[in-house]
Amino acid sequence: MKKNFTLLFAAIVAVTMNAATYNGTCGSKANWTLDTSTGVLTISGSGAMYDKAKPSDWDWYQYRSDVKTIKFASGSSITYVGAYAFGQLVNVTSIDLPNTVSSIGKYAFSGSGVKNVTLPTSVTAIGESAFNACSSLYAVRIPSSVKTIGVGAFNFCYKLESVYNFATTPQTLKDDIFYDVNTENYKVFVPEQSLSAYSSAAYWKNAPLEAMPTCGYNLTWAFLEGTGVLIIDGVGAMYDYVESKVPWYNIRKDIKQVALPTGLTTIGENAFCECRTLKSITIPEGVTTIGDYAFQACATLSSITIPSSVTSIGHWTFLGCISMTAIDVDAANPNYCS
Repeated sequence: MKKNFTLLFAAIVAVTMNAATYNGTCGSKANWTLDTSTGVLTISGSGAMYDKAKPSDWDWYQYRSDVKTIKFASGSSITYVGAYAFGQLVNVTSIDLPNTVSSIGKYAFSGSGVKNVTLPTSVTAIGESAFNACSSLYAVRIPSSVKTIGVGAFNFCYKLESVYNFATTPQTLKDDIFYDVNTENYKVFVPEQSLSAYSSAAYWKNAPLEAMPTCGYNLTWAFLEGTGVLIIDGVGAMYDYVESKVPWYNIRKDIKQVALPTGLTTIGENAFCECRTLKSITIPEGVTTIGDYAFQACATLSSITIPSSVTSIGHWTFLGCISMTAIDVDAANPNYCS
């Protein structure tokens, strides 16, 4: 027993000694910290990250096998992800960029292990080869805010299956951005009202295009299978629905998260009724109306954040939300309070 205890103690000491924390700067006002015991690389601060000439120029590259998660610190306001910043971080399988990032540098995630990419609506530019050779990448969401996409942005993503491009006007491409992807199975989904424009636009017209359905005159939606995320993008008001006619009604039990655009003005009647695995939601600033029964019977919905812009909440909006513990209303809202 004494021998076994000694070996166990030695193992614990060895693990402790191997764990370390490293840190440094990654922009004029940005910093990084890597905790090798958790594998979390944290980016904090504000403004743009530096650009580098290759992945190995980044300080954390030498510890790349330890990096499993990229996290942007709460309260940080990073605006630009630098060139090659997270390239070849093969153990990083997902990214969650803050809604302060407006631009992604060239080769920023090239050769990383990311499997799905959902970019925030703050992003306007995707750099050259930004996600080049992400061999595990299968799904990408490009928000309507993106105006430019660099050459080869998604080249050599061999497992790519679904690209959801919410831009109503096709981005001007200088060359192919989907070279040597999963050519037999991948599809590029675009707004229904813009399908003809994409079908005649350079390079887009060569992609296997399909129309995304609408949920408002200028709103489009998509469900990212495997992630549980329902994405709505565009501007204006959602349509009102009777319960069984909600367009995502047949997949309502699979919806775990809803991403709403900043241009949304109205959440329609019955919009998210019976989304029983939806646990929380943030209503974006700019929404003025939440329709009748909008969240009816969302049994696991425990919290909702309501902005100052909301002036009307319909009848029985939260009926049957038996897990609700917090309705957080912006203090500047003159009509409602928490």
